Amino acid sequence: MKQPARVVILWAAAAVSLPAQNISGALSGTVTDALGSAFAGCQIEVRNEQTGFVRVTSSNATGFFSVPDLTPGEYSLTVAARGFKQYSQTGIAVSSGDQRSLGNIALQVGSTSESITVTAEAVPVQLGSSERAGTLTQSDLQSMALRGRDLMDAV
Repeated sequence: MKQPARVVILWAAAAVSLPAQNISGALSGTVTDALGSAFAGCQIEVRNEQTGFVRVTSSNATGFFSVPDLTPGEYSLTVAARGFKQYSQTGIAVSSGDQRSLGNIALQVGSTSESITVTAEAVPVQLGSSERAGTLTQSDLQSMALRGRDLMDAV
């Protein structure tokens, strides 16, 4: 009778101590003007290129913005402010657990009909934490050399 109670207590303790896995990512950055001053109140739009899902936020008093809880995928970013050229960046890859910083985005003076589009793909560098996350595909698993073919050796 005491043995099942111990097993239940051990399972409960293990469940409490296991950290939750974060399956979403986040994008952040800072918006400045051409002189490097913080730009508050800019409209920030983040669009998932596969699903069309859109999140809209604005920069705070220090020009900082953050868009949390993004599902993994390819995103585009648009920054707009009255009296400044619109800034666009495409091909932003967000993976599970990513805390991607887009760095400093400098808006240039111009009419709202003018825009600046960044099409070069940025190298995804995780600056928010030292953890590393990735997705293993079926072909990755099949070509991986594992002793005894135990999947847990890959973790």
